[in-house]
Amino acid sequence: MQTPEAKKKSSAAKDEAWTNFIQQFPNADVSKFVSQVYVDEKNNFSAEVFFKEGSGSLQSVFGSERKYWSERMKNALGVAIGFPFQLSPRQSKTPMSIPAVDFRDKAPSLGDIFNDEIKIYITPDSFFETRFRDIFQGTRLRRTTALNRKSGCPVQTCNIGLSN
Repeated sequence: MQTPEAKKKSSAAKDEAWTNFIQQFPNADVSKFVSQVYVDEKNNFSAEVFFKEGSGSLQSVFGSERKYWSERMKNALGVAIGFPFQLSPRQSKTPMSIPAVDFRDKAPSLGDIFNDEIKIYITPDSFFETRFRDIFQGTRLRRTTALNRKSGCPVQTCNIGLSN
């Protein structure tokens, strides 16, 4: 028989597990999942969400590797169709400080990449603008090697410079 305090902790652990589950898988069919509460030797309560794989068979959602999920589980989670869920746009109320790239847009041409101004972020809210081509404009490379081990003769030195 459980005490009122144990029931309250058990309920709080289940609520937290379901909240985390719904946040990560908003399109999941919740009717195909169950949660179970665990109590360790120090009376700490934790809960986990499981997929009802079949009669008497449960598969952990967060405790199993995603590459081993069955198609039925992926469908129930709402992640089987379309773009991988790790790359799909998040439905967040707070916008990210660095805008995400929309993968449905047409890729820019190389001319645009090298000649247009680009933003290079230093921190999430500070950046500087420059042309990609200007980053390497003044770069000079020098390659020098040591003596050839077999003959003892010096090996060629090569100077490469990028100029206007």
